[in-house]
Amino acid sequence: MINIVDLRVEYRTNPINVFTPKPRFSWKIRTDKKNLLQTSYYIEVANNPEFLSPIWKSGKVESEASHLIPYGGTALASVSRFFWRVKIADNQGEESPWSETAFFETTILNGSEWQAVFISAEDSDAGNSSAASLLRREFTVSGKIKKARRGGGNHKLDHFYRGSRRRRRGIGFGFIFVHLPGCIRPGTNYRQNIKINRLYALSA
Repeated sequence: MINIVDLRVEYRTNPINVFTPKPRFSWKIRTDKKNLLQTSYYIEVANNPEFLSPIWKSGKVESEASHLIPYGGTALASVSRFFWRVKIADNQGEESPWSETAFFETTILNGSEWQAVFISAEDSDAGNSSAASLLRREFTVSGKIKKARRGGGNHKLDHFYRGSRRRRRGIGFGFIFVHLPGCIRPGTNYRQNIKINRLYALSA
């Protein structure tokens, strides 16, 4: 029996900050068979977990490679989730079942898609000052939460609070998204404090 495990995109499991338009896929083989070698692989990528109308089918590729296989389909959309799976054949004539479904999410892939303005507390006479500024935003969530993300860039240290309790802390370089599992609850007050040198975009 062959099982495909440890699916990764750009070295990470189910990443939500994929910057490259052609992400690379990796996996491992788990089996109790001896002297087994992969002889081919088949990858599918779709924008739905049912793999209806996949956006990329690699087809059967005769290769032992299972590390950093580049995406070869149509252009990926920015700020979107994609699902992928893989199966292989071995040198003993057996084909594996499909792996479990994994996913990845893209960030902004094209500079023309930016819809942000430059934010800075420094005036035009500040020169090359490295002094940091503090921004703060409070909001209350209502309704059912399906998914929560926050994103921003460029150089920043931020804290995300639920009520008086800090739930997330991070340092950002470039544009990144942060997943907030279990942090967002309806009817709750939130506060985000951001200490910045330069900030190009912030979304909650």
